[in-house]
Amino acid sequence: MKKVLAFVAVGLLAFGSAFAQTDVNGMETEQEKVIKADTPVDSSTHIIQVSDTHVDLHQKSKNLASVEIQYTPLGQYIRIKFEAPRALYVEDEARITLRACMQDFLKSMDLGWSDVQTTNLQGVEKNTSKVMDNGKKMKITTLSMEYFINK
Repeated sequence: MKKVLAFVAVGLLAFGSAFAQTDVNGMETEQEKVIKADTPVDSSTHIIQVSDTHVDLHQKSKNLASVEIQYTPLGQYIRIKFEAPRALYVEDEARITLRACMQDFLKSMDLGWSDVQTTNLQGVEKNTSKVMDNGKKMKITTLSMEYFINK
């Protein structure tokens, strides 16, 4: 009886290995291999200075605030920063402006809010000093938020 079970087990193993299905998704055609070899991987970080189309959202720091988006295509990583003079910085206005700019950026990439996840809902607020064009130092507050694309 033990010999019969052993032969059946060996037979099933041999039958299963003979007709095992290979991973179709892992196999590439020669043309796909050539395309992949010719296409360089973009591992750089793109820095996009956002033109201030959302001035109405940050009334207090109208002309002195700036928004910057740092996008890394390889890691599907987005960091968006709002910078304003410390005396004119209002956190709620900064958050609303960041959200509106992020929404514009996602729309330009044909993505939606369901395609991204944030690493920190509160964002990171940082107080620093920055040397302006006229050579004077100005105290700056920066609010930055980070996102990952799930797609």
